[in-house]
Amino acid sequence: MKYIVILLSALVIIMLCRNRAHVLLITSNSMYPAIRAGDITLVIHHKNYQTADIIAFYANQQQIIVHRVISQSPGALITKGDANSTIDQHTANPARVLGKVILIIRFSRFREYGEVFKRNLTELKYSNH
Repeated sequence: MKYIVILLSALVIIMLCRNRAHVLLITSNSMYPAIRAGDITLVIHHKNYQTADIIAFYANQQQIIVHRVISQSPGALITKGDANSTIDQHTANPARVLGKVILIIRFSRFREYGEVFKRNLTELKYSNH
C-alpha cells in the first residue's frame, strides 16, 4: 500500500509539472452534495468528456468553474452545477477545459474537525485553572 501511495504521488507531481493536472480549492456550494465549498479537487486533462463528467473550465480569463456536463453540442459542453436550478450561461469550449475531476478531498471536514479540536483544547485549558 505504501508503494502505491508513493507511485500515485509521483505520478500526480509529474502531471502537475507537465501542466496536465490541477489542484483546485472549491469556493462555492454550486456542486453540492457531490463537491462542497472547502473541498479540494484533482483535475486531470482528458481528450474527450462525457455527459455526467464533472469538469473544470475557464469561464473567462480569471474564473474557473467546476460543474457537471449535462449535454454536448458541436464545439461546446453544456454544464450545470448540481445545486443550481439553471444551466450555466458560459458554455465550456473544449479548448478552455482544464480537465475532469478525478478526486475530491473533503477538506471541509478536516476544517470542521480542526475547529472541534481547537474548541476542546480551549475548554481543557480553562477547566484546568
